[in-house]
Amino acid sequence: MRNKAFFIHLVKFIIIGASNTIISYIVFSILYNKLLAGDAFYSQCLSYTAGIIWSFIWNKRWTFSEKPNRWASFAPFLTLQLILLLISAFALDIAKGNLDWNINLIWGCVMAVSTAINFVMTKYLVFRL
Repeated sequence: MRNKAFFIHLVKFIIIGASNTIISYIVFSILYNKLLAGDAFYSQCLSYTAGIIWSFIWNKRWTFSEKPNRWASFAPFLTLQLILLLISAFALDIAKGNLDWNINLIWGCVMAVSTAINFVMTKYLVFRL
């Protein structure tokens, strides 16, 4: 039964993560290509913030089905997301400066690693299921 619950949480997290990735990527692309003139660090910070808001609302309500009035999970969620934000922004900026790769490929790689870490930490430290 625990494996089934884990699998259900994982599938829901992936669905929310996919929608979050789309939102974050659109925001990142607009900022990086249009508004912030190629600044990967700040583009990542702002796009990740948009994703934090989206992710918390949907993972709280749907993925992990936390009670709507319980906001105790917000502080640990925000702390985790801010740590992941800084790590991903620095990783993106460092990779951009050291790899001769397309920025979209770098972003995808950084976000894939960040997402895997995010699921484990969110499930076991934030919503504690």
